[in-house]
Amino acid sequence: MENNTIKCPFCLKESQRGVHVCTGCMATVLYGTFPGWYAFVVILLTFGLSILIGMSTGMAGATISLPIIAAVGFVAGKAIFSDNVVLRCFLNQGLKTK
Repeated sequence: MENNTIKCPFCLKESQRGVHVCTGCMATVLYGTFPGWYAFVVILLTFGLSILIGMSTGMAGATISLPIIAAVGFVAGKAIFSDNVVLRCFLNQGLKTK
């Protein structure tokens, strides 16, 4: 059974899955985002594998493999973190100061 509600870690209000803003504290809700460390790992592995391929096949192999490995890494990340829900709350969001 699928969980159709999300709980805000800032105001602890439960909302239906699919909302873009928490109705309790106005935190932004992001779906399917992957953590920053994953992007770093993908970039690091992309260059590492491209260097290894370049050492065995030459510069053309490294050049061709670089964008392919990066695309596969980021597409895999979207699939791995598709159920990930991130809430971002900014202090005094929406308040105007004089």
